[in-house]
Amino acid sequence: MGRRQLAVICGHKDWEEWKEWKATSIAGDDFAIRTAMMTESERMLQDSSDSSEYWKAVGQDHPTLRLLIHRNNIRTEADIAAHSSTEKAIAESVLALTTLGDRTHMITIFRAVYNSDP
Repeated sequence: MGRRQLAVICGHKDWEEWKEWKATSIAGDDFAIRTAMMTESERMLQDSSDSSEYWKAVGQDHPTLRLLIHRNNIRTEADIAAHSSTEKAIAESVLALTTLGDRTHMITIFRAVYNSDP
């Protein structure tokens, strides 16, 4: 959900279309493509007048944006939860994260996606 919203903010139809477009416009592996997507996201979120303050906070927090865009176990598990859970259940899962940094980043992403605190 968060990746799709970010793709739309950056002017793309969805995550998959954005990633494919980047893959054809830059040379490099998956990491290089996602890094280019991060750069574009930071710029778009900073310059956008349509983005919520929560999304702007994601764009200003490099580790949080990296967690959202680059592959990692937490985000992968969150995708599974997002497709099969309610907002309340996702909020509870985010708040239950035990690693402080991961929890902080996921709270920032949750706020951007749902426009509220978990």
